Amino acid sequence: MNILLTGGGAPGAAGIIKCLRNGNPEIQITCVDINPYAYGQVLADKFYTVPGAGDQKFISEIKNICEKESIDIIIPLVTRELSLFAANKHNFYKLGINICVQDAKILHIINDKYKLLATLQRNGLQTPEFYLCNDVDQFEKACEKLGYPEKTVCFKPALSNGSRGFRVLSRDIDEFRLLFEEKPNTAYIHYESAINLFIDRVLPNLVVMEYLPGPEWSVDCLVDNGSLLYCIPRLRNRMNGGISIDATTVQEPSIIDFSERICRMFKLNGNIGIQFKQDINGLPQILEINPRLQGSIVISVAAGVNLPYYGILLCSGQKVPQVEPQWGIRMCRYWEEVYFDANGQSFTYPFF
Repeated sequence: MNILLTGGGAPGAAGIIKCLRNGNPEIQITCVDINPYAYGQVLADKFYTVPGAGDQKFISEIKNICEKESIDIIIPLVTRELSLFAANKHNFYKLGINICVQDAKILHIINDKYKLLATLQRNGLQTPEFYLCNDVDQFEKACEKLGYPEKTVCFKPALSNGSRGFRVLSRDIDEFRLLFEEKPNTAYIHYESAINLFIDRVLPNLVVMEYLPGPEWSVDCLVDNGSLLYCIPRLRNRMNGGISIDATTVQEPSIIDFSERICRMFKLNGNIGIQFKQDINGLPQILEINPRLQGSIVISVAAGVNLPYYGILLCSGQKVPQVEPQWGIRMCRYWEEVYFDANGQSFTYPFF
C-alpha cells in the first residue's frame, strides 16, 4: 500500500509515520510539504516539495505525485488543505485514489468554530455561552453579556487552528509575574489592549465565549459514517503552543458519550479529533473538531489501538480490528533532530 502524507513538517507527522509503519512495515510513505527542509524528508520513503494550499497548482502537483508514486490513499494533515481535497475527492477516486477527508458540506460547518457551536446548540447539545463579533462594538457588548470583568472571557477567530488568535481576557492579570516568571507565549491579554488593537480595524469573525477553567481533553476517534468504532480521550497534562507534550489516556464516560453524539449527529467518517475543556461545574464543553488526524494520536498505539493505521484500513474498505484500549497510558515528548548538508541533502548522524 502506498500512502501520501501532506504536511510532512507538521508537529504530528513523525508520530503518524511511526503509527503507519507499526501497522504495516511494508507501507510505502511519500511525504510532501511546502518546506524543502521538512523533517518528513528523512522519515518517509519519498519526499516532494509542493506549493501551499492557496496556490492554484496545489491539486495538480499532488495529482502528478500520486500518479508517479502509484499512491493508493492520501492523508491530509494540514487544515487549510482539507476543503480543497474534499472538493476534488471524486476526481482522485476516479484515478483509484482514496482521500481521508470529510465531505465538503460537513467541513464548511466544523472548520468554522462559530458555525460548529451554533449547529450543536440548535441540535440540543451543550455548548459554552458564546457570541459572534466582527467589530469592536459587538466585541464590547459580548464581553458585557458574558459578565466581564467579574467573569473571565476568552476569544478566538472562527476560522483558525493551532491556537492562533486565541486570547484570554482577565482583570486579574499580574503583568509583573508574567514578565519575570512566564515564557513570552502567554495567551492572556488586557481588555483595554484588545480594544485598542480592534479599533478602526477590519476584524475576522471572532467567537467570544465564557472561559472554561477546567482540565482540557483531546479525543481521538475512528468513525464509520457516524458510527463510533473507537474513542480514546486523553487528558492534556501539559501543552506548548497548543500541542500536547504530556498526556494521559483516560476512560472518561462523559467525554466518550459527548464525542459519540457529535460523530453521530454530523455522520463523521474516518479519523476525527475533538477537543473539550471542562467548565466551572466540571461539565465537558466542546472547543473544536479537528476533521483529520491529530498531532498527538501516536499515544493511541501505546494504548494498544493503532488509530492512524486503522483509519487507512477503513478508508480502503478493509476490516478494522476490535481491540480494547489500555487506560492510564502517559506520553511525554522530547525534541529530536534531523540533518541536512550544504546541498540540502538529508543525512543521519551516528550519535549512538
